[in-house]
Amino acid sequence: MNHEIAEILIWDSVNIKVLDVRRREVNREEELNSYVLPTSGFIFTTGRVQLSLDDVPYETNRFSIFHGRKDTRLSILAGDDTIEYFIVLYRSGTQRSERVVQSPNESETNPFRKTYGFTPENPIFYLELLRRMHTRWQTGEPLDRFYVKGAFYQLVYEIYEVITSKKLGALQPDIVLMCQSYMKNHYLEVISIKTLADNLNISYSQLIRNFKKKTGQSPQEYLTGIKIESACDYLGKTNIPMKDIANSCGFYDEYHFSNLFKKHMGISPTKYRKKVTSTMKDTSIADKRDSSYNEEGYKNLINLTYEKGEITMKRKMKQHAAFAAALSLVLLMGGCSAPAGETNSQRETSVQQEQENNAEADTAETKVVETLKGDVEVPLNPQRIVIGFFQGDLLKLGIKPVGSSFNDDAVFEGELSDVTVVDPWGLDAEQVMSLEPDLIIWNNPDEYDTLSKIAPTVVMDYYSMTVDERVTFLGELVGRKERAETALKEFHDKVEAGIKTISDNGLQNETVILLENQAAGSLRAFGDNYGRGGELIYQYLGLKAPQRIIDEVIRVPETNFIDISYEALPQYSADFIFSDERIVELEDNTVWKSLQAVKEDRLIQTNSGMFWFSDITSMNAQLDFILENLLAAAK
Repeated sequence: MNHEIAEILIWDSVNIKVLDVRRREVNREEELNSYVLPTSGFIFTTGRVQLSLDDVPYETNRFSIFHGRKDTRLSILAGDDTIEYFIVLYRSGTQRSERVVQSPNESETNPFRKTYGFTPENPIFYLELLRRMHTRWQTGEPLDRFYVKGAFYQLVYEIYEVITSKKLGALQPDIVLMCQSYMKNHYLEVISIKTLADNLNISYSQLIRNFKKKTGQSPQEYLTGIKIESACDYLGKTNIPMKDIANSCGFYDEYHFSNLFKKHMGISPTKYRKKVTSTMKDTSIADKRDSSYNEEGYKNLINLTYEKGEITMKRKMKQHAAFAAALSLVLLMGGCSAPAGETNSQRETSVQQEQENNAEADTAETKVVETLKGDVEVPLNPQRIVIGFFQGDLLKLGIKPVGSSFNDDAVFEGELSDVTVVDPWGLDAEQVMSLEPDLIIWNNPDEYDTLSKIAPTVVMDYYSMTVDERVTFLGELVGRKERAETALKEFHDKVEAGIKTISDNGLQNETVILLENQAAGSLRAFGDNYGRGGELIYQYLGLKAPQRIIDEVIRVPETNFIDISYEALPQYSADFIFSDERIVELEDNTVWKSLQAVKEDRLIQTNSGMFWFSDITSMNAQLDFILENLLAAAK
């Protein structure tokens, strides 16, 4: 026996008493806020409505029917100028017959304990029936009350006819409203948009898309707006120091708070406080205690008692504070347990249906890539990338990141002057989150768990990959495969031309050493895979390193450089020396001046910033520098 038949048998075998038929017209200035159903009941709404049952929000655009069990918390907010709703309360009594077949799980088939909602195909029938029921109920006459009881059974019959025919338009919880409610109640915490999406069984890209469609903002912009509004309240009504306001409103620090505040409000927090307090001379800290900031308000609420406290009048609030029901931490972060009478399978089926409805759109906008941390779903065409190192590769692919590791003295420093610098060695999760990335590319697997809660994160072992492997991977990752192929072809053509130039000038058998001046008494010599031009000079152009460098660095696994004392320098002698700016400190060093390359003026001083990087943009610039200066020094 299926659940619907079992429920119908229960309805048929149990005495039902109608307790009340209520009708209200409310506008945008009113709401039914957290009304607790005293017993089971049906709720009927007309027009555009935001409604929540036990803090699970729904949004409907036409006539809708809901059922709530006893103690269900109900909130209704009008989306149109005026909406009409009915509440029909009833109580189930004793069983009249033995026809009911008990289910192994009675809660699954008890219709009085279930919570559900749907949109009927014929709303006029329900609306007219409910209006007649309400009119008759108001008289209090026995005959009219008897009419209402009969009409109630007709109502239940019509509802189950729709349910059993499978023609109902089942209402799904509004994912965006759920996220908004959670943010309003937990904005002081570190909120991961990626984790919210995961716990709601919705893809990250789908959540971002739905959120922007509904609110015109990204989730991170919306969250920042809540924090800014809270900060405005503190600035205008208290004398609390900026640092404490920053901490109290969920900002990383005072600097982060000040930057975001100015970005959103157009003026600094200090100027805002002066401007507001100049018109609020009587504001005090006591006022702040009496009207502390919380989700309802920043609070333009006027609590008036009306009809047993059911209706709360309120002034118009900002759009993002319109829906007042708070989603519990357990619901969002603890697995979304079903309410009594609703099985996990029913909730999973509901979510699965929503996912299937969006599957085609999702397929077109995301893909799965294999990474060091397993398969990761990423946007097909990411727009806001944060990358740690190798930002020059992205630039060559035509993508400017919103955040990257340092760019000091890089050939692309000017191009990325307005890009936020993130610390690749001291991760600031709040800073990364504030950039609202839709993709993070990182090299430290230990930070994956933190970053993946912010946005889809791809961990790459940059330094074990060749230029071709890395640029090809990045091109496929960000949807720029053809540009990656073009960039690599141009690079290799340039290398081939460089090899020919070296050969034409008889330099193919010359040796080159790469040095950096360190602390007094030593120099650092690099191999062929740690920047400083090593990849280009040794691997691509084919120039040779001194034999000691080959034996002690290049051929030694996981060794990228060695430190050499001044006294040992002659043992690493080379025809050409490439070194950083600090090499001038050795001008008076006797051993240094004795080196053949120094005596023959074959010392090439590089820009350490340019040569620190080994992305394809930097390597193209380095290749030009190497060839130009090598030929000049050889003359």
